[in-house]
Amino acid sequence: MRNQASTLAALGRVLIAVLPVIGYRTRNLALIIAAFTVAAAQAVHHDFADKNQMIHLLNNIAVTGSLFQVTVFGAGSFSLDAADCALPGNAGRPMREESIS
Repeated sequence: MRNQASTLAALGRVLIAVLPVIGYRTRNLALIIAAFTVAAAQAVHHDFADKNQMIHLLNNIAVTGSLFQVTVFGAGSFSLDAADCALPGNAGRPMREESIS
């Protein structure tokens, strides 16, 4: 049972790392990863007197900021999300919110 759980956890980590890179549901995944990063930073880096922990906390905050940028702007034109909008069944769905006029 333990081997199955660790295998499942490893597959989940690989999927969460690969899916944003190929551009599948990038905005949703970036928001989920940002929430996890903030939660992990609060749980682990709580000793502000320790310089090392402060550096890692600030690093996590910077990563969260970049993930929020991906959440707002999306993956770009070379992604599966953009290719999904180009399919015939999704012709009415805009690629980005700013393209709505």
